[in-house]
Amino acid sequence: MNTIKSQWKDIVTSKKLLIPIIAILFVPLIYSGVFLKAYWDPYGTVDQLPVVVVNQDKGADYEGKHLQIGDDLVKELKKNDNFDWHFSSDLDQSLKDLLNAKYYLVVEIPEGFSKNASTVMDKNPKKLDLKYHTNAGSNYVGATIGEKAIDKLKASVSKEVTEQYAKVIFDNFKDIAKGLGKASSGAKKIDDGTKNAKDGSAKLKENLAKLTESTATISDKTQQLTDGAAKVTSGIQTLNSSIAKLQSASADIQDKSGQIASGGGEVASGLKTSLDGHKQLQQKLPDLTNGLSALNSKAQEVSQKAAAFEDAINSVNLSDIEKAVGELEQTEKELQQFKKKLSDLKNSLDARDDAVKKVIQDSDFLTGEQKTKLVQLLNEKLPKADLPDLDNIVSQLPSGGDVQLPDMSVIKSALEDVKAKADQLKALPQSTSKLYNGAAAVQDAINQLTAGTDKLYSGAQTVFESQNKLTAGIGEYNSKFGQLKSGSEALVSGSGQVSGGLTKLLDAQNKIHDGSSKIEQGQASLGTGLSKLLDGTGQLSSQLKDAADQTGDIKTDDKTYSMFADPVKTDDNAIHSVPNYGTGLTPYILSMGLYVGGLMLTVVFPLTEASGRPRNGFEWFLSKFSVILLVGLIQSVIVATVLLKGIGLDVESTWRFYLFTMITSIAFLSMIQLLATTMGNPGRFIAVIILVLQLGASGGTFPLELLPGFYQVIHGALPMTYSINGFRAVISNGDYAYMWQQASILLGIAVVMIALTIVYFTVQSKKEHKAEEEITA
Repeated sequence: MNTIKSQWKDIVTSKKLLIPIIAILFVPLIYSGVFLKAYWDPYGTVDQLPVVVVNQDKGADYEGKHLQIGDDLVKELKKNDNFDWHFSSDLDQSLKDLLNAKYYLVVEIPEGFSKNASTVMDKNPKKLDLKYHTNAGSNYVGATIGEKAIDKLKASVSKEVTEQYAKVIFDNFKDIAKGLGKASSGAKKIDDGTKNAKDGSAKLKENLAKLTESTATISDKTQQLTDGAAKVTSGIQTLNSSIAKLQSASADIQDKSGQIASGGGEVASGLKTSLDGHKQLQQKLPDLTNGLSALNSKAQEVSQKAAAFEDAINSVNLSDIEKAVGELEQTEKELQQFKKKLSDLKNSLDARDDAVKKVIQDSDFLTGEQKTKLVQLLNEKLPKADLPDLDNIVSQLPSGGDVQLPDMSVIKSALEDVKAKADQLKALPQSTSKLYNGAAAVQDAINQLTAGTDKLYSGAQTVFESQNKLTAGIGEYNSKFGQLKSGSEALVSGSGQVSGGLTKLLDAQNKIHDGSSKIEQGQASLGTGLSKLLDGTGQLSSQLKDAADQTGDIKTDDKTYSMFADPVKTDDNAIHSVPNYGTGLTPYILSMGLYVGGLMLTVVFPLTEASGRPRNGFEWFLSKFSVILLVGLIQSVIVATVLLKGIGLDVESTWRFYLFTMITSIAFLSMIQLLATTMGNPGRFIAVIILVLQLGASGGTFPLELLPGFYQVIHGALPMTYSINGFRAVISNGDYAYMWQQASILLGIAVVMIALTIVYFTVQSKKEHKAEEEITA
């Protein structure tokens, strides 16, 4: 134990040793405290970051409204104190000021900003182009913060523009409701007209049945007349061949002639009735045709309105609204990518080496040679880097969350239903056109039938008159039998003509009968079509009225427009929150401060030179480790106290924070002691290399998964990995079980390092004792 006392006595009595050791006590504080104090809460003063907005927007008209989105954005920014906003109309001067670092961001609102917003319903809509200019070469972090501000501006402008679009869309819904109401009224008129057409079709069917029946009767009578004419011809021929028998048969001939005259009268009367019916039907057909023409015209108008209505429905671009939600989700992804960009800052932390060098140069307890060697060592072995002005970016990035989009199925279903009904309206002219064409064909057939019947009636009238003359001639023949021979000869010739005319009349009447049958069959199809049309027009009128009522019942106000413009609300439910940038960075900076403090101690404190003559290696070790242990504990208490009381660090457990700080310091010191004791300056160099590796691979700034593969491999072999994890648990998470797990690993490292150091001192002690014994001998 004499060696331990001697060691402490040397420290207390030697100012060159005592003062440097006392200074070393504050190295972790200087390193950690100064850095954390400078960047404790940089976002707290982001309102002092100058940003200039250049508004060149000239406005535009859209759906009867004048848009001034640029001016509206400027008004909102003037109410916003997130940044030090400046406003200008001179873009060139603003860009020069950006180059001269007067501003960190230039926001340019182009001339056609509002005009592009008015093209949303065009065939090729244009996006709003909000331009911004940064100068990352002047200050990367300032430019990055500016880019984040642009994202917020973009969201604000998108919200305002979407509100305007929503207002226009809902105004169009009102017009659509009015149009549907008018279409419903028109469909009701079509339905009434179709009912009248159906009634007329029924009457037409009834008259066509009568016509068919009449033509059948006429055909029978004409056949009888033809048969009678044949008999007359036969009788006349018999008369000519047997004049002697003519007189005796003249009475029969006169009777037959009377029957023929009676039949001819009936034929003429029947044809007259048929002709009158045809003419009445011919007179009524133009009214039916005109009605169907008007019906077809109305159907065309309804179809055109339905097409316009369908275009209005199609103009409701629901994909743009969903796209605004999609863009909000893309903003979340871009924020996550923004985290990755911060990885470029990791090497900038090497600037702490400058602080170490400054401490060396300002130290009064170091000799000039020691300063020169130490600075030379740092200059040769440490990488150079500039430390940019980091801000509290990580702490303010959202942790994410499930984005719940509103269900749009109701609106989509309603629009699809209305479009289907509009398609039914568009098909209406085809049905009415077929009906109109069929009626025209009926009218043509009736006209032909009337003309044929008129000719038939004229022929029958002629036959009737001829038959009357024949009867009169027979009577006269009976009275004047002498003239019989000459008259019979003329009768033979006339009867031949009558027989041929009756044959032609029979053929024409058969054709009339066939035509009327076909017309009757066509009318049946017409009636069926009118029945279906009547069902369709009734359903169309009812559904159009329902659609008009449903569309008219849509109620909107500013809350509705706001919901369309900004439908997503994010709710940050952080399991463990970190209040500021400094708190999040404390585990990393504090670990490095303690490590650098231990490294500096090996420079000013002799690790191998014994005070007095140690009896064994363990005593030699204790004489050194007692100093190192006490310095480490005091360093821990000083830096922890200043962080808690001076800077305002808030931890989950104060005593656990003190204890874990001490354990971390002991682990680092024991490892550095082993390296510097066993290898001297090469060991110190190895300790510096380990420090540099820990800067990038310990996961103090960014998640391990974002680090290159090599750093992920060595991550678990670095002591600072476990100190950072433990500090996070005791400072922010409150996961004490995890903290004790990390503390156990650090203590295990300390035990191994201490054991190896004891072995080294034991071996060295035996060598020295053996050498002394050899000298004595």
